[in-house]
Amino acid sequence: MVGCKETMGISLNSRIYGLGALFLISRDPVQFRGVFCRLCLRCLAHHLTVDGGKRRLMIAALRYYDTFAKMDGAWLFAERLFYVDWIEERGLS
Repeated sequence: MVGCKETMGISLNSRIYGLGALFLISRDPVQFRGVFCRLCLRCLAHHLTVDGGKRRLMIAALRYYDTFAKMDGAWLFAERLFYVDWIEERGLS
């Protein structure tokens, strides 16, 4: 479980999952309001697929608006809103 305080140090993170996906993740400043906090994570996802020898690349710009609530000393997810800003697909040679 990652709470608001633990996300404060994240500014830009790249992760590769297998050979088929790359995610670039950044976040806006955390907004604290009493026992609640909210942050926006932005993700540029790259997914590579191969079907019958044809390679395709799908790129998607994603946003997550996460709200956390502090309960019994722990930060827990209260709400997650998910938005897709755009998706692009292309064939690769």
